Amino acid sequence: MRWWWLLRRKLKDLWWWPKYRLMRRHQYHIMRTGLKPGYHDPDFRITSAVFEEVCYFRRECDMVDWMSDPGHELAWKSVNEAADWWVSTKKAFYNGSMSPDEENAWSNVMAQHFAAIGRALPYMWYP
Repeated sequence: MRWWWLLRRKLKDLWWWPKYRLMRRHQYHIMRTGLKPGYHDPDFRITSAVFEEVCYFRRECDMVDWMSDPGHELAWKSVNEAADWWVSTKKAFYNGSMSPDEENAWSNVMAQHFAAIGRALPYMWYP
């Protein structure tokens, strides 16, 4: 029976190998940052990658019962707040059109959302 399982596994691998490499919707190993081509400092890349991934997760996680327990509920609230905040402020982040005071306030809010996302990570998976 084991040889049948191995054969089936190899055939599935042959099926999925080109999909993972060629089809954008199956490229789970690539994080889309939303940044334009060119050099960007690591803080820009990391911030953009994390928040874009949170927005992607929010769109794709319809299979999870977010009201099943208080932990899931808090995680869903954190994900939604972070994604909404990112959608509303990313244009200013990319353009660099903030004053120093606005940038400090923005950094503080960003740090709070990062912390909330970190606490929500155990709940961020697809069943």
